[in-house]
Amino acid sequence: METLVEIPIYLGRILWLALPVVLAGAAHMGVVSADIAPWLKIPLDGGAIFRGKRVFGNNKTVRGLLAMALFTALFFQLQSILYERFEWARSASFFDYTLPGRIWSPIAAGAVYGLGYALAELPNSLVKRRLGIGAGREATGVLRWIFLVVDQGDSVLGCLLAILLFWRMPWHVFVSTLAVCTGLHLALNALLYAARLRRRPV
Repeated sequence: METLVEIPIYLGRILWLALPVVLAGAAHMGVVSADIAPWLKIPLDGGAIFRGKRVFGNNKTVRGLLAMALFTALFFQLQSILYERFEWARSASFFDYTLPGRIWSPIAAGAVYGLGYALAELPNSLVKRRLGIGAGREATGVLRWIFLVVDQGDSVLGCLLAILLFWRMPWHVFVSTLAVCTGLHLALNALLYAARLRRRPV
């Protein structure tokens, strides 16, 4: 594990790893706010009903899925270019973007990374609908605090599982990134809310 002197560098690498999906999330909220490509606001559940309630609800759409995949792929590709050209980008990276014989191109890896973010939110939405919590609504009581953590951590976990498809991540990187990025996700949502790009602060 890293020494105290190396902790800031380690945290910087975590943030660099998270940056493509963070920027993609901000870009996606811009798309939602400006209502770009409204014809893609097709619910992923197709309006399906399960036990008298919607499966996911109207907030989980084809547009959101495609936007996260596309924007994350573009930002991940940009990171790859920076990695090849600049020493500071190589120092900021946990892994080598230019490994010979790699199966995943940066664009493909980035798209999978973004899909991991979007798809990991679906089980949470499914559970909320079963509990009678409407799309975009908050739970009450103890459930409010449970979902406060789950809402921030589910997509981070999905991203990390997606990354495992193209990088064999050390366990301590997995755990520390999950913790740091869950907190970062909470802070980012608050900033997006302050910028009026999000309806709720969390």
